[in-house]
Amino acid sequence: MSCKKRYPIRNWSEYNKALVNRGSLTIWFDQNSIKNWNSQKRSARRGRPTVYSDVAIQCCLTIKMVFHLPLRATQGLVSSLLELMRLPLVAPDYTLLCLRQKKLPLTMIKTCRADKNIHLVIDSTGLKLYGEGEWKVKKHGKDKRRTWLKLHLGINADTHDVEACVLTADQVNDCEVVPALLDQVTASLDQVTGDSAYGDCRNPDLRGMPKRG
Repeated sequence: MSCKKRYPIRNWSEYNKALVNRGSLTIWFDQNSIKNWNSQKRSARRGRPTVYSDVAIQCCLTIKMVFHLPLRATQGLVSSLLELMRLPLVAPDYTLLCLRQKKLPLTMIKTCRADKNIHLVIDSTGLKLYGEGEWKVKKHGKDKRRTWLKLHLGINADTHDVEACVLTADQVNDCEVVPALLDQVTASLDQVTGDSAYGDCRNPDLRGMPKRG
């Protein structure tokens, strides 16, 4: 029976300080967010003009997601932060946050592209669909014809970024999706790795694929 490894702590002062710092909180608003908090767009449509920009809505929703807050508590927290920082800004109302989050455009996260060729790791996972089929299972028991989808992913082995993705039905073999995954990768490939399912169906060994680009 293996014993759990123990790590003796000798620097108690630094250890206690690190535990205290876990509860510290620092929030700041950059100048771009402060400047663009209020909407500068003037719509030609009739009605009340847009007061808050997408930057303000996204800022509030980000705080909501980070601290797992409801919309009302999000409005209160943002209002308190703006008051503590003495900024001449007003927090959006919680009803406005609820309406604007449905139409808020998604901002893609910029990833740093390396100059070297990448090592792509591909694999798939099953996604269960909820709907009429799940109701039948609860009502009449298990059904052989349950609905599934397969999500095929291509991951950069170094940065763990998702380089490619394909969603297919569960009847599609993994090896059939390889060309569609490789077509989405813009960087040069040094190596492509997958399990035995991606090497079947007359596909060449993925570990020995030549470089692209």
